[in-house]
Amino acid sequence: MHILIATDGSDEALHALHEAARVLNKEATWSVLAVGDPGPLGSDLGYFESGAPIIHPAIEAARSEAETYAQAACAALIQAGVAQPYHHVAVGDPASTILSECTRLGVDILVVGSHGRGWMGRLLLGSVSDSLIHSFKGAVFLSRKRP
Repeated sequence: MHILIATDGSDEALHALHEAARVLNKEATWSVLAVGDPGPLGSDLGYFESGAPIIHPAIEAARSEAETYAQAACAALIQAGVAQPYHHVAVGDPASTILSECTRLGVDILVVGSHGRGWMGRLLLGSVSDSLIHSFKGAVFLSRKRP
């Protein structure tokens, strides 16, 4: 069994991580995925100069931030008793990137946190967790941190 925790570094994602580690099999394969979102710039802002690839600073910043979140989540999993979590970092639209990484990695259970914005927030801002629930073919472990 392969369990993947999608994290954005938020308190809600950390809460989901702890809840999943509490109730799911610690002997399974655990992975963490942090997706850096470069925002409206998109994820293909690379170009070549004198034959060498140049990556837009927004992409590098998003990747660096995601790396920090992934490492912190792995440390939290180890502290929660998961022996050897793997970490993955990607840059792009969060929902579609998480889904493609789940397929690539052969994930059985996807763990996500919810911000609990309500229907108006989802209407105005969209919801990564809502999109994942409706699109992921495996089981989704959704956790919402109560105030």
